Amino acid sequence: MFWGMFRELQRLKHHTNRRENQLMTRINQRHIFILIILFVGVALMTSAAIAQSQDIENIFITEEIDTTDFPDVNLTFRAVDGDNSVPSLLTNDDLVVYENEQPVADFEVGEPVNGPVFVVFVVDLGKWANFRGAMADAVRDSMIHFTDGYFRDGIDTVAILGQTAVTETQNTAVLLEPTQSAARFTSAVNSLDLILPGAEQTQGLLGVEAALNRLAELSEPGYAGTAVIYISTLVELPQQSIAERDARTLAAASSEQFTKLYTFHTDNEYGEPLQALASGSGGEYIQLSADHDNSGNLNRVYQSIMAQGIRYPLHYRSQSGDSGPRSVIIAPFGTPAELAPHARSYNISLQPPVIEIQDPEDNTEFTRKATLTDDNSWEYDLDYITITAELTSWPDKIERNIELVTFFVDGLEQHAVENPVGTTFSFNLDISEIKETEALIINVRVRDELDIEAESDSITINVNADTPDGIIPPTATPGPTPTPIVIGQDPCSHNPRSTACVMTYAPWGIAIIMGVVVVVMGAIYRRQAAAMLGAAGGNLRERVAEVRKTLLGGAVKGKVVLAKLQVMVARKDLEGEEVKIYTNKTTIGRSPKLCDVLLYEEDEISSVSGVHCTIQYDRGKFLITDDNSANGTVVNGELLPPNSPRILNHGDEIVLGDLFHRGAKLRFEIVETPHKPSEGAVSSEAPSPEPASTGEGTETILELGEEDYGTLYGDAYDNPADAPPTKDVDWLNDLE
Repeated sequence: MFWGMFRELQRLKHHTNRRENQLMTRINQRHIFILIILFVGVALMTSAAIAQSQDIENIFITEEIDTTDFPDVNLTFRAVDGDNSVPSLLTNDDLVVYENEQPVADFEVGEPVNGPVFVVFVVDLGKWANFRGAMADAVRDSMIHFTDGYFRDGIDTVAILGQTAVTETQNTAVLLEPTQSAARFTSAVNSLDLILPGAEQTQGLLGVEAALNRLAELSEPGYAGTAVIYISTLVELPQQSIAERDARTLAAASSEQFTKLYTFHTDNEYGEPLQALASGSGGEYIQLSADHDNSGNLNRVYQSIMAQGIRYPLHYRSQSGDSGPRSVIIAPFGTPAELAPHARSYNISLQPPVIEIQDPEDNTEFTRKATLTDDNSWEYDLDYITITAELTSWPDKIERNIELVTFFVDGLEQHAVENPVGTTFSFNLDISEIKETEALIINVRVRDELDIEAESDSITINVNADTPDGIIPPTATPGPTPTPIVIGQDPCSHNPRSTACVMTYAPWGIAIIMGVVVVVMGAIYRRQAAAMLGAAGGNLRERVAEVRKTLLGGAVKGKVVLAKLQVMVARKDLEGEEVKIYTNKTTIGRSPKLCDVLLYEEDEISSVSGVHCTIQYDRGKFLITDDNSANGTVVNGELLPPNSPRILNHGDEIVLGDLFHRGAKLRFEIVETPHKPSEGAVSSEAPSPEPASTGEGTETILELGEEDYGTLYGDAYDNPADAPPTKDVDWLNDLE
């Protein structure tokens, strides 16, 4: 029994699993089918959109170009495809815009609007016209239906022509002159005499041709929506076969004129020529009925005609500063300017703006008055002069954005502002380095968004440094007059406390004291150095090596000088000095803990950054890199991108920061090219320094003062109370 129950459970489990698998298979198949349907739908919609975009053949700028707010340019355009139909939706991606055959990079297509349409009705009043009774009413109703929500008073234009033949004389009569009044049109339709006594057979196609000519007079072909509505029982002359051929020819001519032909047939026979007219021009053929409602067909026809008036606004901001006539072309995307027809022109006359220096006035005198400070130096009361310029007028009455304002001093660019706000521009001219009388020539140049430049008249300002003549800051306070000493007499025998005695034996006492201090400090220094080396390890030894490898004004015995940096502008005591480069990497800036060459003190106000730039030697070339400095690095007038190495050549001039705000200027000189290691590229690791000697014939390394201990020790020198090593001790060799 148990075995039977077990077999039944196994059978049910197997059956359940099989049903689940079948269900999952069906679900998966259904999902795959849905995904395929969605994919095909998306593909079809995409193809339709692409086809619509690519099918645009002609684009017409429909009105005069609006330059009222130039350089903003506004216009409207009408586009038609290969079937002479207007696309219902266009975007920027469908078009290309040219101004003077140059592509406009940034333009914006607006939402479509309904423009005016021009419609001419042609009523064929021939011998076989059956416009009697109910059919006459149907003809009149079909025409008046155009005013039922379609024709717009004061915007659209409508006219009526009648094709007649009396005594075999063909004539196209004007039954209603072109009008924009729905009332006049309705009145003329109601007054139509649709049965002419003695009418002969007509050549109805001549009436259609006359309507096309009238439309060409009303609107330039293609620049507005146009349509001809031909109402006829049949084309009486010529005979049917010839009339059908002539209808196709006339339809082609209508299509070239961008006009659609619509035919209202009042019979159910002999309609082939009327059908050829409609289909060949992109229009529509319908049959009017005297017994049934024609509104459905009429709505479709008039909606199609009104859609011919759709046009699009387009806006762009011109980037050309040329005066004179300009051509504007809108074309389907990908169309070259030389192949794009239907250009429209506008004319513009441009002049530079007027820029004037308002403050200071020409030939203004400025005096820097000097005051003696507590540290026996001169301090001046005037460090900068504010230069103010103003954009006073636009002679062409066309205001534009200013892209760049540049201040020049003695013909050299000193300050530039990009995309300034407003019409007043200022610049603080640094005169802190002027210690004598100087005359400075100032002028300002502006460039607007159309690259039209204007320059102010130059002004001259005179700067004088008022330092009292003949006054030299004192360096020491005078002491008391020493007591005269008799030759041969012991100066201390008369008065041991006298100045003469003290001055005689003081040097010996000082020398003894200094000797003791040197011995004691040497012992302390050795213990401290050992402790620091134990604490800082390789970091201190590596930093000591770096100090010896790149020295300002010094040298390292046995090391090749790769290059030099001549200091042209920096801290006053450094100008005229040179930096000798021995290593593969030299860092320049103001931070004593991070840089090899210090051009200003760390706490000094300067436009040189703490770590400003790095010079490296790599594979036979010297490279300079701006280390993301605050005020930039310029080589031969070229601003370096941050963190992007640039090759340095012999004689290159390097400017760090702003020279008018305590920047620095260096000239790079290559001394000799070192030999490359046999294994390839130069190693990034610096070579170990050679011990410096104080013996005769050797060169002196950089002598450090108190302010340089941070540069040497870095974070390892923690106790400022500890006496630093004296400069006479060869501490570098002792440390190593």
